[in-house]
Amino acid sequence: MAENVITTNDSSKSTSNQIVENFIFVWLNSGCDEPHEKNQQFISKLETIINSIEKFTDIDQCIELLAKIKDEKIFLFISDSLGRKLLPLIQQYTQIYSIYTTFKQQLWMQQYDNIKNVSSLDELLDKIQEDIRQLNNDLISMSIIPQSSNTDLNRLEPSFMYFQLLKENLFVLQYDQHAFDELITYCRTIYHNKKEELNNIDKFQKNYDKNKAIKWYTDECFVYHVLNKALRIFDIETIMKFSFVLRDIHCQIEERHIEPKYAPALHDGLHVVYRGKRISNIELEKIKRNIGGLISFNNFLSTSEEFNVASRFATISESNKGKLGVIFTIKINPLKTTAPYASIKDIISKCEKNNRFWQVDLSVASDTDLQLRRLNDETA
Repeated sequence: MAENVITTNDSSKSTSNQIVENFIFVWLNSGCDEPHEKNQQFISKLETIINSIEKFTDIDQCIELLAKIKDEKIFLFISDSLGRKLLPLIQQYTQIYSIYTTFKQQLWMQQYDNIKNVSSLDELLDKIQEDIRQLNNDLISMSIIPQSSNTDLNRLEPSFMYFQLLKENLFVLQYDQHAFDELITYCRTIYHNKKEELNNIDKFQKNYDKNKAIKWYTDECFVYHVLNKALRIFDIETIMKFSFVLRDIHCQIEERHIEPKYAPALHDGLHVVYRGKRISNIELEKIKRNIGGLISFNNFLSTSEEFNVASRFATISESNKGKLGVIFTIKINPLKTTAPYASIKDIISKCEKNNRFWQVDLSVASDTDLQLRRLNDETA
């Protein structure tokens, strides 16, 4: 197959107001015009972990912004004096992921979901960091393909077809220095006022090595945040800017896949890994209706060999009443040809936590799977 060289388009259209990550923090405080020193210190700390922060003292202006946000999730802080007035006005905005308050839980608040009480700004910062980790895990999108869809392409989810076409072409392309430099310019533009990320971009420019692509992706810096959102909403322009990084991650996984140290299932027989996730009841019912079909995750899928580790991400708290915890149990048969997989536990580790959840059993589909072959042939 001929190898093509790709040079991506100019990124000069990027703006400083672009929300490039999966989330935005909105601060509604009646005293925000003249913030106390603690508030200023909190915002400074928050800016090191969240790129997009909006501050309001006016409820109407705050609601106007909330109504405009469609592709991102919102972390919303409400001061004591404004909470009771605002909450009834924003319940239709499903993009609000968590609402944080400092006022004590009261009877009238029980009708609202996603409210988290904090006693201090330090506790608020800890809650936000915890929610960011959970949110990034939950937002890994997936396509569900019924068994009957191989005879009716109109029933296929568009995201599945788009990603199939993308994967067919992305990993055979070659990239020049201009593509690398353009990515650096793009990232500097969108993080122009974020010192910590600008430092990470400098390090990326000086030290990027294709053999450390997984490390860059799992470090949860700008590469992780921007790329995850682009894959979730299928932002093809941004995906193409990061396309050489995607290729390098894929190639590094392929290299590990053939090493017994990183892919023991190739030598030890059937291998089982787990993925925890929180989903809506609608999503769960869709999975249950399509038992025997295919599920495609539209991203690099991180899993764990430990059930308890995966269950940490299926945790459901009282403030997340509209979600269900799910554990995907994924069975890998090394005797079948599959997409490459490998352990990266020497690069990243996750904590454990137990909770209740649903369990969904999956088997990795081989290249010879009849349904998958038909779908690939039809979307080619």
